[in-house]
Amino acid sequence: MTSGAALLQVDHLCRSFGGLKAVADVCFEVGVGEIVALIGPNGAGKTTCFNLVTGADCPTSGNVRFDGVSVCRWPAWRVAQAGVGRTFQNIRLFKEMTALDNVRTPRAFRAGYGPLAAILRTKAFRAAEAAHEARARELLALVGLEAFADARARELPYGAQRRLEIARALALEPRLLLLDEPAAGMNPSEKVELASLVRRLRDDLRLTILLIEHDMSFVMGLSDRIYVLDHGEPIASGSPAEVRANPRVIEAYLGASADAEPA
Repeated sequence: MTSGAALLQVDHLCRSFGGLKAVADVCFEVGVGEIVALIGPNGAGKTTCFNLVTGADCPTSGNVRFDGVSVCRWPAWRVAQAGVGRTFQNIRLFKEMTALDNVRTPRAFRAGYGPLAAILRTKAFRAAEAAHEARARELLALVGLEAFADARARELPYGAQRRLEIARALALEPRLLLLDEPAAGMNPSEKVELASLVRRLRDDLRLTILLIEHDMSFVMGLSDRIYVLDHGEPIASGSPAEVRANPRVIEAYLGASADAEPA
């Protein structure tokens, strides 16, 4: 599924908070069309890596390159416009807005018209707004939420809110999608549906995906490659089979044996 070219390259990334090294000399890359997982125990530095990649935080040292261009000092909005979307560990929807408006609102950053056109409601403004709504409805359908377009986000079941956040992340038409614990709180059937959705996003939208997840069955069944962090440092990488069998991973994260999975 991958072309072999690296869309995301993380080089010797470090982030310290006072005397605490949250991330220490982390290196990894994600090839075009891959689904890659970043795993590790709580506090391993996974979400910090996401924040550094997306511009929500700046590294103490190291570099992040997206499509060959260094983005590690860019503000988050510029990284997003360059083609990097993300979801969050804690759902950050506009709870009082409808599902449709949650997806339509980010597309305002691709408005294609100026403030005066919006004030005067010109033909260009109306055409752009119609296109944004149509695309928002397409994205809701993609994640299986077309029937909930007019429902407020807070009224949706938890699993549906997770999928709505994915749809909202897709609104800016990213090339790289970062999913921060997308299966958290989902029941087994919802996780199966989510894994199918992630594969469709990769295959149908030609997305590259980097995810953080604690559910090892979900990770092992979905990922092309996996990188493992422990206490902010990389300890292993490889295919799901290689990572599952790695003694350092077993000791740090997977439990007492290669077949063990965390509770």
